[in-house]
Amino acid sequence: MKKFFTKLKSNFVHQIFFAVLLNPLIYNFFKGKIYQGELKQYCLPVLNCYSCPAAVTACPIGSFQHMLSNFKYHFSFWIAGIFGVVGITAGSWFCGHACPFGLFQDLLNKLSNKNFTMPRILRYIKYPALIFLVILLPLLIKKPTFCSYLCPAGTLQAGLTLVWFNSFNLGFLYFWKISLLALFTFSSIAYKRPFCNTSCPIGLVMGWFNKISIYQLEVDNSKCIECDICREVCPADIYIYKNPKNTECVRCNKCIEVCPTNAIKLENKLLYKKGDDYAKSN
Repeated sequence: MKKFFTKLKSNFVHQIFFAVLLNPLIYNFFKGKIYQGELKQYCLPVLNCYSCPAAVTACPIGSFQHMLSNFKYHFSFWIAGIFGVVGITAGSWFCGHACPFGLFQDLLNKLSNKNFTMPRILRYIKYPALIFLVILLPLLIKKPTFCSYLCPAGTLQAGLTLVWFNSFNLGFLYFWKISLLALFTFSSIAYKRPFCNTSCPIGLVMGWFNKISIYQLEVDNSKCIECDICREVCPADIYIYKNPKNTECVRCNKCIEVCPTNAIKLENKLLYKKGDDYAKSN
């Protein structure tokens, strides 16, 4: 148990904070009720199911799909705004620090002493997931298809709990979703964040902002010894020193904490030009 907790980095505190902030209504699990108050019109760029009994905010993917399938909804303006502000400011920071389902996968991965490398081709699943399940199919069949057929977070947060109060909803689709959740759950032990790295449309969109965000990871090549310790702790399993603006990066900042030569830093592009903070520290 002690070894388990020593593997946890400082972003774990942020993850716990946001998980509780987004899901404080724990007592609703025992009532089988879903909060539908004022806060449900808002969301953050993380995967947190609207139908989770404890949740007080909406899911951006679910809200966006409902808007596409029924144009009387206007959540998309809020979604575009929050994605834009967060993305331009910090890129995919929320993926690494605030996503409850990311936390779920991270905790499972700590149970293993060895991680396997995921085939790179699987990382492209997120593109058809975004194009077809999040955008095109909701437009065509008027149904939130990503939430209905793929999202394991919804199954974990809502499906497993609400079924006790609505057992009549059991059917092929339910067991299909349970199978997907089981797949991502067990694969999280052997692979780092399998859902995030293969199928998450939120991570895909937020990752695009990594190239233009105000806060950027910068690598001082004169200090970097390419020891690959950064990759060992990286949830995205990438070589950050090869491309600090990598769209797969979730900005968890674990690489900064473990770098033995302090070659990696988080830089505010509005305050410093590239390399200025290194010059000041020398």
